[in-house]
Amino acid sequence: MIINISDLLKGINVDTMDISFYEDIDNITICGKNIKILEPMKVTGKITTDGKIASFSGQANLTIQTECDRCVSVFEENLTFDINEKFTNDSYSDDENEYYQMIDNKIDFTPVIMHNLHMNMPMKFLCSSDCKGIVTNCETNINECSPFAKLKETFKTQGGR
Repeated sequence: MIINISDLLKGINVDTMDISFYEDIDNITICGKNIKILEPMKVTGKITTDGKIASFSGQANLTIQTECDRCVSVFEENLTFDINEKFTNDSYSDDENEYYQMIDNKIDFTPVIMHNLHMNMPMKFLCSSDCKGIVTNCETNINECSPFAKLKETFKTQGGR
C-alpha cells in the first residue's frame, strides 16, 4: 500500500492523517516454519509530521494458520501488534532512530508491514498455553489421548486400582 502524504507534509488543512487499509500478504516461512496467512492484514493508525519527518503509529491485525511446536496440530491464531515507524524524503538516520525513506512524499507500507510482521512473530507457536505435546516414540498427541489409557485399562481388568 502506497500512501501520498504531500498535503500533510505541507500542512495544507491537515496536521494528522488517519489511515486504515488491508494488505494482501503471501504465505511466509520463518526459520523453516510455514505460516499460512488466512486473510489480508488490517492496518490502522495515524500519521503525524513535523514538516520533514513523518511518524506512523498504529496497529496491525491478521489471522494465521500454522503447526503447534509441541503437538504438531494445525491451528489458527489471531496476531495483533503495534507499528511505530518514522519516514523521511532524505536518506537520513541518527543514533537513536532509523527511518524508512519516502519517495516523492509517498510512503510504501509493504516493507514496513513485512518487517514488523517478522519482528512480532512468536518465538514458538502453541495451539494452547497448556499444550502437552506428543509422545516422542509413538508420536501420540497427548492432548487427544493419554498414552497411559491402555495401561490403565489393563490394570483395571487384572484387578488393579
